[in-house]
Amino acid sequence: GFLNGGEITIHIPNWVLWSLALSIILSVIKNLWEIIWKHILGNGNKQTQELKTIKDNHLKHIEEKLNNIEETSKETDKKIFEYIDNIRTVLMEHEGRISKLE
Repeated sequence: GFLNGGEITIHIPNWVLWSLALSIILSVIKNLWEIIWKHILGNGNKQTQELKTIKDNHLKHIEEKLNNIEETSKETDKKIFEYIDNIRTVLMEHEGRISKLE
């Protein structure tokens, strides 16, 4: 254990989990859209150009959202690694102090 058997827990901030959840949900929605539209358009039931445009706009919108989330999660990853590095530094300082005490 570390310092009288205490445990170290690393807290992942909520917004990290939320952005991950959001990206998963959005990609699921995107896939569902694809499937639904393939079904509608592939049914020999040719829809108007208007519907196709709506679909494309929806997909474009979802793509943009996913890209934004990807950017955000890259930032997030960087922050998490910085956070872990800080923890590591603190631990090393503690170890230094402990070995002086010994």
